[in-house]
Amino acid sequence: MDKKAVIIFICVIVIGVLVGGGFYFFSKNNVQKQKAEPVKEESLVIPTLTPEEIGLKLTKSTSGQFAGHGVVMTISRLDGIDSIECEFTYNAGDLPRGGICKSVTVKPGDTIIKQEYPYGTCSNVCHFDKDISDVKMIVKVTKKDGKTYQVDASL
Repeated sequence: MDKKAVIIFICVIVIGVLVGGGFYFFSKNNVQKQKAEPVKEESLVIPTLTPEEIGLKLTKSTSGQFAGHGVVMTISRLDGIDSIECEFTYNAGDLPRGGICKSVTVKPGDTIIKQEYPYGTCSNVCHFDKDISDVKMIVKVTKKDGKTYQVDASL
């Protein structure tokens, strides 16, 4: 092989490496751009029920442990309900406050769920909030078929 053929051979290799490297760089860069596109968010829509559909009533505590200082949640239509959870919010003066209700599993033969929750905190002694207003409760209802619903109520 003469000198001229070796130079041509080396030039062909260099050109091949440059073209191949450029192709690799641009195709990799394009793939990274495709991966960087934002993922579309899907919002979770929870179906709702009315308070009447589950017999939900909120009343002020008039007797019991939190008499005059709490809210009573009563659910009287338990057919098809497996469990409930809830949270409630209220204002104590200008301060937003709230609490989480304990989860309740509906047992065979249950006809009513009635629970009382304080406006304030209790451990050994209760410290009740004052100037209560805007009481709201969100109840998560899980049916026996596994479907979950939300029920909103106000006092």
